[in-house]
Amino acid sequence: MTAPDTTEDRQRMQGTLSVVRPASPVEAVKFETFIKITADGSVTAYNGHVDLGTGIRTALGQIVAEELDVSFARVVVVLGDTSLVPNQGATIASETIQITAVPLRKAAAQARQFLIVRAAARLELPVEELVIEDGLIRGRDNRSVSYGELIAGETIQLELADDVPVKSADAYTIVGQSVPRIDLPAKATGELVYVHDMRVPGMLHGRVVRPPYAGVDVGDFIGNSLIAVDEASVRDIPGLVAVVRIGDFVGVVAEREENAIKAAAQLKVTWKPVPTLPDLKDIETALRANPSTPRTLIDKGNVDAAIAGAAKPMPRTYIWPYQMHASIGPSCAVADYQEDLTRVWSGTQNPHHLRTELARLIHRREAEIEVIRMEAAGCYGRNCADDVSADAVLLSRAVGRPVRVQLTREQEHAWEPKGTAQLMDVNGGLNADGSVAGYDFATRYPSNGAPTLALLLTGAIPHTPVVFEMGDRTAIPPYDYDNLRVVANDSQGGLAEFEWEVTVVDVPHPPAVSISAPMEGNRGYHVGVPLTFFASAFDPDGDVLSYEWKDSGGQVLLTTANGTFVFRDPGTQKITLKVSDGVLSVTTSVNVTVDPAVNGKPFVPGFEGPTLIGALAIAAAAAVLGRRRRSA
Repeated sequence: MTAPDTTEDRQRMQGTLSVVRPASPVEAVKFETFIKITADGSVTAYNGHVDLGTGIRTALGQIVAEELDVSFARVVVVLGDTSLVPNQGATIASETIQITAVPLRKAAAQARQFLIVRAAARLELPVEELVIEDGLIRGRDNRSVSYGELIAGETIQLELADDVPVKSADAYTIVGQSVPRIDLPAKATGELVYVHDMRVPGMLHGRVVRPPYAGVDVGDFIGNSLIAVDEASVRDIPGLVAVVRIGDFVGVVAEREENAIKAAAQLKVTWKPVPTLPDLKDIETALRANPSTPRTLIDKGNVDAAIAGAAKPMPRTYIWPYQMHASIGPSCAVADYQEDLTRVWSGTQNPHHLRTELARLIHRREAEIEVIRMEAAGCYGRNCADDVSADAVLLSRAVGRPVRVQLTREQEHAWEPKGTAQLMDVNGGLNADGSVAGYDFATRYPSNGAPTLALLLTGAIPHTPVVFEMGDRTAIPPYDYDNLRVVANDSQGGLAEFEWEVTVVDVPHPPAVSISAPMEGNRGYHVGVPLTFFASAFDPDGDVLSYEWKDSGGQVLLTTANGTFVFRDPGTQKITLKVSDGVLSVTTSVNVTVDPAVNGKPFVPGFEGPTLIGALAIAAAAAVLGRRRRSA
C-alpha cells in the first residue's frame, strides 16, 4: 500500500470505528474498547484475559474474524494491558471463551451490522442483497464498498449492545476450523520476549529476602518479625545500590544481577522466632480443628432415619491435600516507578487486580499504574507473578530507576498461594434393592484471599483471616435423592493461601463500592451466589478505619473491608457502606438486584472463587475522609 499523498488522503485513512462500554471510575479513560476498525482495514480486538498457553489469542481472533466477516489474518488481538483492554477479571477456569469472549463477539457483530447498514445506504441497495467478503461489502450489481471506505475520515464510537444478533453455528466458516496458533512460531524460534527477558534503559537488578514464615498470611507476627538488617554485611559487593527495608519486606538492588543474587544471599537479617503453626502433616486433624461455621445448603427428607435404616451403610471420609501450583520457572517482573505513571511488566494472570493491589501498596490512583502483561513461566493455578511484581515496584520506588526482580525457585514454591485442601465427610447408604437410601455430605474448605505478599509484609493491609463461602461450589450433587443433606463448614484461611479476584476502588477520591460475582451468562446476580464486597479506603493520617456494610433492612452484612455474602431471597437491595476513622465517616451505597435461582438451584460455576464478571463499581458520595491538624 502506498502512502497517502495529500491531506485529504491522510484524513481519509485516519477513520476509526470502535465498539465500547463505559469504564469503571478508577480508569483513566471513560470507555473500555472491545473492537477497533481503522480506515486501512485493520481490526484490533481487546480482551481483559491473558493467554496462559491455551491459545486464546488465536481463538479470540477467530471469533472476531467470524462475526466481522474478515480474514483471520487481519485481526490483531490485544490481551492483558490495563491501559488498553477492558477489565474482565482473572484468567481462570476456562472462562475466556465461555464468558469474556461473549462481549467481544457481540462487539464484532455489532460493528458488522452497523457497517452493512451504512453500506446499504451508500450503495442504495437493500441489506438483504449485500454480501461481505473479507471486509468488502458487495451488491448483486457487483458494486462494492470496503469497511475502510465506510469509516474514512470519521471517528465512530458505538456503545456495546447486549441484544445484538450473532451468527448461528451453522453459518461459521472460521470458528471451528483448525488454524495455526499465532503465538507458536516466535516461541519455537526463540524470538518471543518473555518477562524474564525484558530489559529497559537504566534498569537495575533486585532480589528479595523473605521472612521465615513461608506461606502464612494470618497472625500478629506478619509484618512485625524483622529485628535487624546488617547492611555492613554486604558493603563489599560491587555495584550495590540499596538495601530496602519496609516492615518485613527486605530487598537488595545492584547494578548487575549476579551481585544482587550475592547480596541477597550474604545479607545478615535477624528475625523473631516464628510462632508454632498448625501441623499440616495431618491435614484431617488440622482442618477439623480450624474454626468453622456450618451452613446448610440443602436438607430434604429424613436423612438420619434413612441412613440408619439402610441395608448397607457407606460412611466415607475423603481428603484433598494442599496443592502446589508448581510454576515451571521462578516468577519475574520489571517495574519502573515514576511520579506520574508507574509501569509494570508482569506475568500476572489478573492484570487489573494486580494494578489494584499495587495502587493500595504505593497509595496511588489505579489510573497512574499500567500493568503490561507478558508471557511468563507456566503453572497450573496462581504462582508468584503478582508478588514479584509488587517487589519490583517497591524496589524501583526506593532507588528511582527501573528494577528487574526474579525470585529463587525456593521462594517461588514456598510462597506461592497453594490450592486449598478440602475435607469431605460422606455418609450414605443403600437400600436392599440397591437404591440410594440417603446422602449426607459435609465439606470443610478453608480459603482466603491470598493478597499480594508485599501488602502483608509492609503492613499495608491487616493480617487477619477472611471467611469466604467457597465450600458450596460443587457440593450439591446433580442427583435427586429423596433424603439429601449438604452442609458447608465455612472456615477461615490461614492454614494456606487461596486465590480470590475482586475489583477495588480507592480513596481518597470519592469513596466507592465494588461488588462482583459470577453471573449466569452475564445476565445478573442470582440467589445462592456469593457476592464479593470490597472497599479500599486510605486515611491520610494513617488512622485505622472501620467498615460497616448494611442491606436495605439495616442488617449488618460485613464489618470488614472485604468479604462475601450470599443472598437467599431475590429482589433489589440497597447496599450501604460506612467507612469511619473514629471521628469522620463517609457513607456510600449501591443497588444490587438479585435474581431468582437458576433452574430452581443456586448458580454455582465450577471454578476457583468469585470472579470479576460484569463487576459493578459505582462512585457515590462527595465527601472523603479529610486531613485533620494534629498538635505536635
